[in-house]
Amino acid sequence: RWDWLHCNTIQLLDDGSALFSARETSTIIKVDDLESDPTLDYMIGEPSVWAGTDEASSFLTKSGDFSDTGGQHSITYVADDSLPDGQYYM
Repeated sequence: RWDWLHCNTIQLLDDGSALFSARETSTIIKVDDLESDPTLDYMIGEPSVWAGTDEASSFLTKSGDFSDTGGQHSITYVADDSLPDGQYYM
């Protein structure tokens, strides 16, 4: 079988959600309520990879001029109280 998603990182967050780094799709995926009622919150990456799927509408809108993710191996969530609510570093 082909490992079409290939998650290199699963980072559990204090609020019960999790971030997944999916190398094969160059996607960062956030899932809320991981242990009780898992729900896709959003995805970051190249939306064209997911074209034609229900998940294609789950991508955050890119703001700024930077490269999309591309085969990332790992991500790390870092909270910073100086950032606006809902914004964080990865």
